[in-house]
Amino acid sequence: MRIDSIVDDIVNRHIHSVHDLCIEHLSYIYDINIAINHDVNCYIEYDNTKIIMLKSSNTFKMWHSFCHEFGHMIMHDTHQQQMPRMFNEYQEFQANRFALLLMMPKKLILKNELYDAKEVSVFFHVPFDLALNRLEILANQLKIDME
Repeated sequence: MRIDSIVDDIVNRHIHSVHDLCIEHLSYIYDINIAINHDVNCYIEYDNTKIIMLKSSNTFKMWHSFCHEFGHMIMHDTHQQQMPRMFNEYQEFQANRFALLLMMPKKLILKNELYDAKEVSVFFHVPFDLALNRLEILANQLKIDME
């Protein structure tokens, strides 16, 4: 299943407005425990308990890290320290793309007619370069859908 489809499915089921795009909402829906610390961002499962550890930081960095680790939780069932380096890099790429798509869902971009990177940046409270990257992905996706 493509990353875009996985994120779209999550968004369609659980994200109804920009206010649902937060750690509290998604961690409640998916029964994830959040552990704030000073050292590391990671996802672990211990004794059938899902835990996302987040490095204490500003709101955006913690949200971005949560989305990235949530992507690992949803898509990957491996222990990175036991995998080849190239495979780990591939999973990191996937988790980064998952985070980008989840932080700025296609559904909300289209619903709110956000077609300018500045508008996307303000609406989702993300840096301009991430908003621009998201719009480029969406434009390419829409172009492919129209072919």
